[in-house]
Amino acid sequence: MRIHDLTTDLFESLFDHEGNPRVHPGEVANTITAYRSKLNIELDMIRESSTQHYEANYEPNSAEEGLFGGDWKSR
Repeated sequence: MRIHDLTTDLFESLFDHEGNPRVHPGEVANTITAYRSKLNIELDMIRESSTQHYEANYEPNSAEEGLFGGDWKSR
């Protein structure tokens, strides 16, 4: 939901109140840079939540092995 909201905010910020696109490249670049930063935070939170769930529910001592699909010690 938060990523959807961020994307909606990005889209809305790329247009003025009359619906005309913003054309100044610096303004567009700054808007996109801010979006990417916020999006990366959200994606990191998803990844971290997944890792925490895995560690809490499936073999906590070998979480890294399971995450990457194999038992690296046996190779």
